[in-house]
Formats: sequence, structure tokens, C-alpha cells
Amino acid sequence: MLVAKSSRGNNNLVALLDYLKSRNISIGKIYSEPPTLNDVFLEITGKELRDN
Repeated sequence: MLVAKSSRGNNNLVALLDYLKSRNISIGKIYSEPPTLNDVFLEITGKELRDN
């Protein structure tokens, strides 16, 4: 499993696919998802959200 995080959103997806193809790395499944609120909070503060 490969998980790739990009601050440029989906703009890097084509570049990543080209890179994997150039290395003859096959892809079984691929998907993209937007960051969650917790992802954004963690990126900004360095801390996890907590339910109070």
C-alpha cells in the first residue's frame, strides 16, 4: 500500500502515476479523497482534535 499526501491537491496525481509507470510499478487500486477537518486541524496545529 502506498499513501501519498500532497499540498497541491490532485495536481500531483498525474505526476505520481507517470513516475510509477516509468518504474514498471503496477497499480491495483487508486483513489483520491479530500482532507477531513481533523486532517486540516492537525496540519495547522500539530494536535489531534478531541471530543469534549
